[in-house]
Amino acid sequence: MTTRTTQTAVTFRRPFTVTGIEALQRAGTYAVETDEEPLPTWSPGYRRVATWIRLPGPQGGAASSQIVMIEPEELAAALAKDAEAEASTITTPASPLPPERHSPPRPTSRAVPIAMNGFTDWCALNANELTWIGLLTSLAVLTAFFAGA
Repeated sequence: MTTRTTQTAVTFRRPFTVTGIEALQRAGTYAVETDEEPLPTWSPGYRRVATWIRLPGPQGGAASSQIVMIEPEELAAALAKDAEAEASTITTPASPLPPERHSPPRPTSRAVPIAMNGFTDWCALNANELTWIGLLTSLAVLTAFFAGA
């Protein structure tokens, strides 16, 4: 089975910890890699196999970096904790600002872009089948049109 790897970068503004590593990691930008394999069904999509974060190697060690497996939930929690700590340090102005007169932003859903990416990938992988489906659908529509005439 083919495995795909996606790479993203996450930024911590405060030191953080990761399960399995006792040392406190310094603030900075870190590379995160996610390995995924295709679903064993006809539906387009991938299943996460593993997520890795690249950390600096231990001080005084021979390795310049180390790669540690991390659960996506743990990574999300660490990023949320970092954002919460950042938000708590922001000071509020002495006089409150008047409320803005606009509607609140609509919540965004990640499901739509994920579904569109999956659909785009599925279309790319099944171009020949889609061509045949389009031709057969056109033939069926034309047949129904002329049968009714």
